[in-house]
Amino acid sequence: MILSLPASKILILTLADAEYARIAALSVPNKRAYAETYGYPFRAETDLLNRTRTASWNKLDWVKRYLPEYEYVLWTDADTLIMNFEIRLEDLIAEGKEADFIASQDSNGLNAGVFFLKNTKWARYFLSDVYAQSQFQNHIWGEQAAMSYVLSEYGEASLKDFVAYLPARRLNAYPTNYADGDFLLHFAGDGDRLKTMERFL
Repeated sequence: MILSLPASKILILTLADAEYARIAALSVPNKRAYAETYGYPFRAETDLLNRTRTASWNKLDWVKRYLPEYEYVLWTDADTLIMNFEIRLEDLIAEGKEADFIASQDSNGLNAGVFFLKNTKWARYFLSDVYAQSQFQNHIWGEQAAMSYVLSEYGEASLKDFVAYLPARRLNAYPTNYADGDFLLHFAGDGDRLKTMERFL
């Protein structure tokens, strides 16, 4: 499937507050260079829109802010690097059948460090429903646990037209399973992210 969507309608978005500034110093230039290659808009935010919640929860605030301006938002956690500049976002969206929510899973289920969200009514409801799950506010997996919970509450049958999961290495590889040619490398859970990231740059 070929996706006929202008590059200018796909935003690459990331957030790094002061705690992640050194990591962002490595990842932001990488993502900006990729965005400039194809003409994708790119935003690297540093502020928390809701200081009553952690930075990981604030990703939802930033996605919600920008989503109305674009057809798709690609969220990328600060501790990610785009490794294969030959893969276009349009290709990944097409592989996800242009679903409203395109993500990947690992052994723990959904990983919310990298995902596409489409500018649709369903996506806006989804963001609101996830944010309302305050019982996960202090959970170790935070907004990721809330997203998984909401998706399970919706039920698999109701999600088939809205949610698509790409193979983990296609969208969101880790150093433990990364191979040359994979699109993106996510350093989640790495106790020494800076040194590990530097080795891949």
